Amino acid sequence: MYNAKFVKSNGDVFNFGLEYSTILDISPLSELDVQIGTNQGFQQIGDTIQTRGMKGVSRTIKGTIIGEANSLKKRMLTVFSPFASGKLYFNDKYYCHAVVKKTPAISVDDQDAEFSMMLYCPSPYWYAARQSSYSIGRIILAFSFPTTFTTHKFGTKNPSAFINVYNPGEDTSDFELEFAATGDVTTCGVLDINTQEFIEITANLTVGDAIRMYRDSGRLRVEKLSGGVATDIFGLLKYDSNLFTIRSGDNVWKMYAGTGVDNLSVEATFNIAYPGVYDGM
Repeated sequence: MYNAKFVKSNGDVFNFGLEYSTILDISPLSELDVQIGTNQGFQQIGDTIQTRGMKGVSRTIKGTIIGEANSLKKRMLTVFSPFASGKLYFNDKYYCHAVVKKTPAISVDDQDAEFSMMLYCPSPYWYAARQSSYSIGRIILAFSFPTTFTTHKFGTKNPSAFINVYNPGEDTSDFELEFAATGDVTTCGVLDINTQEFIEITANLTVGDAIRMYRDSGRLRVEKLSGGVATDIFGLLKYDSNLFTIRSGDNVWKMYAGTGVDNLSVEATFNIAYPGVYDGM
């Protein structure tokens, strides 16, 4: 028997599972529907596949409130309100983004009331709750002092400009990239050695500056962080940049810069995407 919880965008949480006086079933946990576009020529035997894609998925949550139900009924109706959005977690290890599609239907029983609701997940994948992180040129801390230094770090810097970003899950475009400067840098980028895809940002950086590239509700954003102030620099992303997917398996990346590459580091973070989850996973 698994546990689940819904974390609403405003911070409200509703927990499911035996320890929270509910028995539940989430469906589907896997079984994704792939849309396939085909074409057939004159006298052709079979089809030619032209497009493939996946839409979002509707997930039904149903179960029983064990014992006295009225307090949990009220809580359930409050959290799963119309237009509510958030994250649905499975065993605290995986999550999917979700919005309420059908608010809870709850039986009138005071004891052992049954319930059912539906959430819509715009991405069909489940994502690992724990982030994976890979970096190039970051300082590896060697030791620490009882006193905290805010201006200095003691350690060694990995001299390699290459890193293998390993993704054991599905292809994902939902990742964050951060460039950081310890000195003057002009133009920074990352190149995938195998696919020749790249990201290049024609910005000038000085000590303490950073560039953050991420997706916000699917929209790509590029920001420069300098002196605690974030500035939109999407216009400085080179027009033909195309490294927007961390593919399944090995991704060998090289960091580069116009000048000052020794003053540059880059870190990629992402949540591994899975087509399905199951109890015990």
